[in-house]
Order: sequence, then C-alpha cells, then structure tokens
Amino acid sequence: MIEMESLHNRKVFVVFRSTHDYSELSNWGEIVFMSDVPASRNNITAMIREFEPYIHHSHKRDRIVLSGLSSQCSIACSLFAIKHKC
Repeated sequence: MIEMESLHNRKVFVVFRSTHDYSELSNWGEIVFMSDVPASRNNITAMIREFEPYIHHSHKRDRIVLSGLSSQCSIACSLFAIKHKC
C-alpha cells in the first residue's frame, strides 16, 4: 500500500498539456505540466532545455505521465533516469 504522506510530497510531471482531463492525477501527487506548447519533433535540444529545470527539481518518488510526442516523452524519461540513476 502507498503511504499517504509520500503522495503529498510526490509530483506528477505531465510531459505535454493537451486537452485531456488530468484532474485524477492529483490522487498521485501535485500535477506539474512540463510543456503546453507544441514542440518541433526535430528540435531535441530545445526539449532538453525546456525539461531540464523540471527534472532538476524532481525526486525519485515522482512520476512522469507520457503525453505529447514520443520524442518529448523519451527526452523527459531519459533525463529523469539519468538524474535518479534508474
């Protein structure tokens, strides 16, 4: 069972804010949208620059919700894995 205290400290990073209803994610922690502007699928450097500040303030207990371009999701998850040695 997940401890309620750990949920209050957890962040749920949503890679791209689209038209979906993300309100139920609040059951898993504080919702943080990493991007709400459509990205160019070829501009990987811009994605890294955009996501790094969010990942820098993340903790291993946090979660990432896959949304948006697969390249955006890959970059966000890779940065998270590198930081937390997953």
